[in-house]
Amino acid sequence: MKIRRNNTKYYRNYNNLTFENILIKIRRNVLISQLKKFKPKRILEIGCGNTSVAYYYKNFSNFTIIEPSKYFIKKNLKLFKKNKKVTLINSYLENAHDLINKKNVFDFVICSSVLHEVSSEKNFMNSLQKYCNKKTIVHINVPNSNSFHRLIAYESSMIKSITQRSLTQKKMQQFRIYNLEKLTATIKKYHFKVISKGSFFFKPFTHKQMYNILKNKILPKKVLIGLSKVIKYVPNFGAEIYINVKKR
Repeated sequence: MKIRRNNTKYYRNYNNLTFENILIKIRRNVLISQLKKFKPKRILEIGCGNTSVAYYYKNFSNFTIIEPSKYFIKKNLKLFKKNKKVTLINSYLENAHDLINKKNVFDFVICSSVLHEVSSEKNFMNSLQKYCNKKTIVHINVPNSNSFHRLIAYESSMIKSITQRSLTQKKMQQFRIYNLEKLTATIKKYHFKVISKGSFFFKPFTHKQMYNILKNKILPKKVLIGLSKVIKYVPNFGAEIYINVKKR
């Protein structure tokens, strides 16, 4: 299946993002908390970025990574060159099924910060079905269109709608944006059922603004801990949302 995406430009832009590096750590912590909760042994990660979660979470028997960017693959090959439990496949999910060891039945599939970037939601979700059985848990996280900073921008007439793509989203080849309601409807449309869901990290300002606030020491870094914890008071308005699902 031919997929149009400029992975070279994506890699360059990805590594030039500012506050995203902090959000990556926050996102990873949420993901690891889910792994500790479900305790899967056979894990599939779709899109690993610069560092797969397998570098931070070790409690697995085998870990397969599908990553379309040769640049990210190269970085992770260095990290796992001595780890025989980790397999890296340079491919898109939609094209990788024949490359997967059919003996591997995955307990847990990670789609972290991926769904909003795929060119075809339909092709991706239909392909995802092939990697799951009835017991497989799929963890998906994406940016939240109801993030507090977006609501501020909308009410300030800085954007026309809360679903309007930002300049960063266009640069990063992100095709759509979800809230929990839309993500839940998408999951059900493609024959998955919801196990649990939520949002995380209360972010009152844009990535650039947050970066400048920290860089110029307007607020201390420890405020990030408070912003992570305060989400329990405003559970639908986090910067990102996640959902855990199984096949129906």
